[in-house]
Amino acid sequence: ATIESMLIDESDDENSTICAFPARHYFLEKNIPEIEKKFPQKRCKKLKKFLEKTNPQSLTLSFPTAHINSPASMFGHTLLRINSDINSSLVSNAINYAAITNESNGFLFAYNGLFGGYKGRYSILPYYKKIKEYNGVENRDIWEYELKFSQEEAKKVILYTYELERVYSDYFFLSENCSYNLLWILQFAKNEKLDLVSGFNYTATPIDTIRELYKHNLIQTSRYRHSKNKLIKTIFEKVDDRELVVAFIEDDYNLEIIKDLNATEKIYALDIGTNMLQADYISHSIERAKYLKNFLKLLKVRSKLGIIDEYQVKKTVDPLKGDLGNKLSFSAFADGSKELEYRPTYHDIYDIEKGYISGAYITFFDFRARGKNSSWELDRLSLLDIRSYAIRDFYFKPISWEVNFAFERLAREELYLKLQTGAGLTYGSDETFTYFMLNPFFASNNKDEISGISGKIGLIVNYFSNYKIGGFMQKSYALQDDLDKQKDNVFGEFYLTKYINRSFNFSLKYKDTQFREAVYGVGVHYKF
Repeated sequence: ATIESMLIDESDDENSTICAFPARHYFLEKNIPEIEKKFPQKRCKKLKKFLEKTNPQSLTLSFPTAHINSPASMFGHTLLRINSDINSSLVSNAINYAAITNESNGFLFAYNGLFGGYKGRYSILPYYKKIKEYNGVENRDIWEYELKFSQEEAKKVILYTYELERVYSDYFFLSENCSYNLLWILQFAKNEKLDLVSGFNYTATPIDTIRELYKHNLIQTSRYRHSKNKLIKTIFEKVDDRELVVAFIEDDYNLEIIKDLNATEKIYALDIGTNMLQADYISHSIERAKYLKNFLKLLKVRSKLGIIDEYQVKKTVDPLKGDLGNKLSFSAFADGSKELEYRPTYHDIYDIEKGYISGAYITFFDFRARGKNSSWELDRLSLLDIRSYAIRDFYFKPISWEVNFAFERLAREELYLKLQTGAGLTYGSDETFTYFMLNPFFASNNKDEISGISGKIGLIVNYFSNYKIGGFMQKSYALQDDLDKQKDNVFGEFYLTKYINRSFNFSLKYKDTQFREAVYGVGVHYKF
């Protein structure tokens, strides 16, 4: 039908079959050249102008990492940068696939995102706009992976996307999402026999799709682009009198406050100020007139102070080297009990932090079975578990939060459907931090209901690269007496071996729960 339409369509505008479907036309031209000779010539002015503008030479996969305070962004995101012959990535264009939504209701957003309630569309837009959005507004680091695609293959990517801009597909947050749909484009462009998509049956997180490209030897190099927030924190760490600099920022960048600082300290204060202003302007939290007034005022003073060495922002671990998302665990305890756990995705508090955002944890549909002697029973089935332990410091004061929705054994060791939310504070650094949470909860089954509140204090030590130590103590107060018991958990996660497709970890555990008294155990974890 496509061939027939291309042969008989006499129109010469952008809606003609040949102009509207350039990827199909390209495919026929390469594979059935004798038919291509019969096709009428079309000008396709819009397409030609678009190809001249994008000028595709090569491809880079861009991975903005997780946004710790946004559940919709805790997996990260991927988009394709189309590199031209201009030696600047910021003037390049990017291919993006995203859900089209203006939803402000969090529950509706989650429901529609999980069950295909939104339309997903491809778009081509300037790359610098996405850099501004992710690096500046959302303060996300970006990893850029140079792909092994030729100039001709990069052109095929453009043609394919150009075709698909006019249509949509149902968007599924966990599977057919931003990253999964980019694989189809890359698969078409590289080789019709290449299979990048069939291995994703239930979930397709951005890092999983990047690993799929790595597995097929399609990634050449990687580059790290730090967020605006990280740069500001790096400069702040050099400042001796941080309270003075904070006062300078909060007093609308009053230069009188820093006039007595030495040249180096003044440079730090002004560099912090200009970056803060840029971040505020990008996030629309300051008006343009006020931004320009203060920005030019600071630059005028800064220009007289000379050049200093470039700030060395600490580079994070390449996400490709991080732990894998699927986890199968078996644990044995000193009282003879056992636990079997399976987590389909993504990253939990017990995992080593390499390649992930410290303090950000999200899992779906993980379950735990508990056995003793020869009998086994379902102990817990988690539908959603999100924890955002965002670290507070001298200037940035985020609120930590968590939400858990699960079937769990509570009073009289019966299963309840439990919803627990919470908010709190986290202090420390990425290497070691302590969190304090206050969590109201409600649980119900077909017999009764339980409600109350619990307090939790936890410690995480990420100081060592190959193992992680942590623990928490939690005390629950229920309106019903049978849940008013302490819950302690201490763990150590140890990294044994890892390669790109598999990893093995083991852990030492201590538990003191409603059902068991001070029991020790060891667990083995297979990640894939």
